[in-house]
Parts: sequence; structure tokens; C-alpha cells
Amino acid sequence: TMDVPTRAAKLADMYKHLVWMERQIRLPYLAGLRLSHADCTWFPTCVFMEYLLPHVFGWSPIFHESIHFPKWSTWFATCRQNPHFESTYQEIHGTLLRHQELGRFELVKQVVQDHSEFQWKYI
Repeated sequence: TMDVPTRAAKLADMYKHLVWMERQIRLPYLAGLRLSHADCTWFPTCVFMEYLLPHVFGWSPIFHESIHFPKWSTWFATCRQNPHFESTYQEIHGTLLRHQELGRFELVKQVVQDHSEFQWKYI
């Protein structure tokens, strides 16, 4: 398992990159008017973040709000309108739900609860 300071640092780094990317997004896709390799690679990762960041680390519903990440949220909704992206979403999200039911994330949630000296929630 990952040690607590490393996990907290990686979460901070993720937030920093999300903020940077928010400024770079051109919409309706990450690089502008056309679907690109960037969209195809970022979307599955964002499905994981969409589920895990609120459920494990207590974030607001990332990619479904317009205050902190309006471009990310618009992009995520646009991608989900594409049947291939939606299929990917359903497959990953379904797997995450099954893992949640099996208690897979409980150890990390306990670490978050036990180590309030670290910042876990960014939005």
C-alpha cells in the first residue's frame, strides 16, 4: 500500500493538474471542436476520479458542478453523449460500484478519516 504522505501528495498533485487543465480545455472537447486522442485517454481516468474522489476523499461531485471545474463538467457531459464513451463509463462505473459493495475502498477511507492532518478534500 501507499504511505499516507505519498497518497496525500499525489491527491494534491492531481488537483493541481485538474486546475491547470481546466484553464487549457478548449471545448467542446479537450483540444477544441474535434474529438482527439486526449479525450479518449482522459475520459476513462476521469470516470475513476468522478467516483473515487467524492466517495473516498469527500470531494464535491467532480465533473458535475460549475463552480470549480465548469469546463471539465461540460466536457464530461459532452463525452457521455457519445455511445462509445457512455459504454466505457458504464463498464468502469459498474466495476467501481461492485468494488464499493465489496468494501474495497474502506481501508483508504479509514486512512483519510484517521489522518486529518493531511488535506484530502479540494472541492
